[in-house]
This record gives sequence, C-alpha cells and structure tokens, in this order.
Amino acid sequence: MNITITLEELGFFILFLLVLGVGAYLAVTLKNLNGLVKEIRDLLDANRKNIDQSLANLPLITENLNEASFGVKRGINQTEDVIEQVSANVGDTLIAVHKTADSISTYSILVTEIVKAVMDLFSKGKR
Repeated sequence: MNITITLEELGFFILFLLVLGVGAYLAVTLKNLNGLVKEIRDLLDANRKNIDQSLANLPLITENLNEASFGVKRGINQTEDVIEQVSANVGDTLIAVHKTADSISTYSILVTEIVKAVMDLFSKGKR
C-alpha cells in the first residue's frame, strides 16, 4: 500500500495547521480580553459612587487649583519685589561701607604721618 502525497496537498496541510494554530491563539487571546473587560466592568461598578463623586467635585477642584496657582504667582511677585529692594539696599550698604573704609584708610594714613612727624621731631631733638 503506497500513499502518494503531492506538494500541493502538503502545502494545504501545513496551511491548515497554521490556520488552526492562529485560530487557537486568537481564541485564547479573546478569552483573556473578555476576562479583562469583565474585571474592568466589576471595578467600575464597585467604585461607581466614588467616580461619580469625583466627577461632581471636579469643577470645585479646578477652581481651588486656579486659586492656589494665583496665590503662588502673587507670592512669587511679592518675593521678587522684596529681592529687588534687598538688592538695592545691599548695594547702597556696600557703597557706604566702601566710602567708610576709604575714610578710615585716609585717617589711618594721616594719623601714621602725624605719628612719624612727632617721632622724627623727638628723635631729632635727642641727637
């Protein structure tokens, strides 16, 4: 008993097995997807009250966020003004300190010269 299989029949058999495998994989995937949809539906049903409450409070939450961002912006603007004033005051203070340091330096040079002159005067008198 001889069975002859042509290449065409072998090709159809391989194609049949391939379609059968893809169909089985598709069936498993659809079953998993159906289970996922069921879980999502159950989760939504269990939390329907919370979701509805959150959606009802959304305009109030948005308004509060807007007020908070306005307050932060106002605070930042006030902080910028204070920083500008402090910067100006620090600059003025540095100028005053520099002038005072120059004056002290000038006075110390003057006192040093006077002390030198007095010492020279006394040291010339002893010679």
